[in-house]
Amino acid sequence: MERLDEVGTLCDLTHMPSVETSLVIDASADAIWKVLTDFASYDAWNPVVKKARGRASVGADLDFVLQIGPIKAPIAARVVEADGRELRWEGPRVRALSPIARGSHYFRLEALDETRTRLVHGEDFGGPVFALPWKVLGPQLEKSYAALNRALAREVERRDR
Repeated sequence: MERLDEVGTLCDLTHMPSVETSLVIDASADAIWKVLTDFASYDAWNPVVKKARGRASVGADLDFVLQIGPIKAPIAARVVEADGRELRWEGPRVRALSPIARGSHYFRLEALDETRTRLVHGEDFGGPVFALPWKVLGPQLEKSYAALNRALAREVERRDR
């Protein structure tokens, strides 16, 4: 199915957009996991996910404010993976909104050795809300997620001192 986006180009609604970023961090996967799952500390270091409340356990509710540039959006998600190497949450929890807009946000930790880990951070999106403005939203999300990665690395290194 194809539709016109706001600049008049075709976008394919059968292939929903995604963003994936990565960064090698000079720390163990365990050290990164501790910071990544410490939601209460996100306000101190995280430029994208603010006011996070919840637990990093499968089935737990996670509430936060997503800040992408000047836009702030309250998010109600559910943790679907939390095994020490991958943290993934999906939202919205309100099922009525899922056909319109949904996301599966993930962080994967790939140990390169005992002191270096590749962080793979991204999100898979679904629903027509994301398909139409993707040419504007996609690059902004990628930039914001990369900034989150760098902030996470700084926070892990700060705590490791």
